[in-house]
Amino acid sequence: TVFFPSGVYVSQKLTLKPYVILQGVVQSDGWAALTSYDFASVIKLKDSTNDDLILVEGGAKNWGLKDLVIDGNQANNTRGHTLVHYNTGSDKASGGLIDGCKFVEAQDWAIYLVNAHPLNISNNTITNGLFLSNFSDTLVSNNSIDSRNNEHPSLWLANGNANVYSDNFIWRQEASSSSTRQTQLVTVNTTDNYLVFSSGTTADWYDGQPVEFKADTTMPS
Repeated sequence: TVFFPSGVYVSQKLTLKPYVILQGVVQSDGWAALTSYDFASVIKLKDSTNDDLILVEGGAKNWGLKDLVIDGNQANNTRGHTLVHYNTGSDKASGGLIDGCKFVEAQDWAIYLVNAHPLNISNNTITNGLFLSNFSDTLVSNNSIDSRNNEHPSLWLANGNANVYSDNFIWRQEASSSSTRQTQLVTVNTTDNYLVFSSGTTADWYDGQPVEFKADTTMPS
């Protein structure tokens, strides 16, 4: 575990290695990207890096982020996800934990993970969208998820299998006051875009803003 005391840590791209957890001092509440952080641990992308902030290494196991603010410094960079794992064939990144973090100001997606599973993504504030593809055995629970400027859905799930979504607050982009709130434990069948509720019943979920289901490996444009 690498511990970050409270403060702002300006960085170019970081590569998250196997068995490494980046740990902040305290969970940061609220949506806003603050101008100053008196108590939080902040990892912020350096000006003009124009790249991703945290890259999970291909094949990494038991990696994690806890109680951090991950700031993509959108105003001073032209591209970049704040947390990313690209498709590396058989080198899936397994055993990931993302807990109690706040993702702000990504130029692209806040979290963009392909072939990274199983995962536990819980108790986070994600302000620039969550994209998961080629994944299974993943828990997405108790997160607040928003997008940015109608550029993509808040939540995009592609080619998922045996995953569980519970009690997430998902903002729609049509109006800042509109949202989808999960009130039951559900799993998703991406073949027909149905949610399967814990009671055993099924129901359509909102496909399109703020949620996009794909049964194949379609990637966001």
